Amino acid sequence: MNIKNRMIVSIVILLLALNIIDTRIKYANLLNARIAFTNTDAIMVTGYNPVKEQCDDLPLITASGDSVCSKTFAVAQNMIRGRYHFGDTVYVTIPFIVKDLMHRRFSNHGDILFWERKNAILFGKRELWISLISKDRIKIKHEGRKW
Repeated sequence: MNIKNRMIVSIVILLLALNIIDTRIKYANLLNARIAFTNTDAIMVTGYNPVKEQCDDLPLITASGDSVCSKTFAVAQNMIRGRYHFGDTVYVTIPFIVKDLMHRRFSNHGDILFWERKNAILFGKRELWISLISKDRIKIKHEGRKW
């Protein structure tokens, strides 16, 4: 079993333990859950805060036009044009919703929103797996914002 398959099995076991997946799930459904996690990439993930120094002039409004929330995840612009879209749910350490973009100088990179700067610093910079688990695409609400 390669590393990717081990990671998929461990995620499914974790979801079962957290009762996110029904505990009565049968083996065939486990295989289907494995297929759901095949859209997986290894990326560098950091933390950011909704402040002007780290964002643009409207730090509480994401690139999708939605307001920030504790489950906000920003992806690099090269990723938003590929597999990931605004509104998608991705699994990094917990499920997050793709709502924001990073500066174009970053590629294959993600940012988790933290309300407090100290938490973003404690999270640091980590190479993690990101898995697309739901395609709940949202209509972009921004008006004239450049990204």
